Amino acid sequence: HPNISQALASARTAIDAGRPAEAVRLLSGFAGDPRAAHLLGVAQYHNDEFARAIEMLAPLVDRLPADSLEQRETIQVLGLSYYLAGRLPEAIPLLERTRAWAADNMELAQVLGMAYIQTRQPDLARGALARAFDVAPDSPGGHLLAAQMMIRMEFYEMADAELQKALML
Repeated sequence: HPNISQALASARTAIDAGRPAEAVRLLSGFAGDPRAAHLLGVAQYHNDEFARAIEMLAPLVDRLPADSLEQRETIQVLGLSYYLAGRLPEAIPLLERTRAWAADNMELAQVLGMAYIQTRQPDLARGALARAFDVAPDSPGGHLLAAQMMIRMEFYEMADAELQKALML
């Protein structure tokens, strides 16, 4: 379709400018195209429509060129959408994949750490949070940091165990 390139460019501009609803409108007629479906899913995520983002992005992960920017963004946004929709078992593997190319993204590491806390995986949570805050995972600071996040999320028993480890060290 001759107008799809223009629609894709305009939609990306709208998303980047904080106007995801405009991007949805621009792309609504092109949802059959994987590039448009990708941007439509990203726009839905930015519009806080996580279920719709999942619906658009989940089928695309393996349809987009391997390791392309589009596939990476799809995996990242899909993982965040699953997390925000409370679908943690589906979010974690995608967030772990994202870590491979977004190792310096503190926000993603925090989200992954919180997902691990909520799925009762304290060692993985401590590792992810330690990476986010550049602390050694097995140090007193690593255990204290994990405990603080666990307390914030009201996982007190796990936090107590982390505090005990921090005190022992």
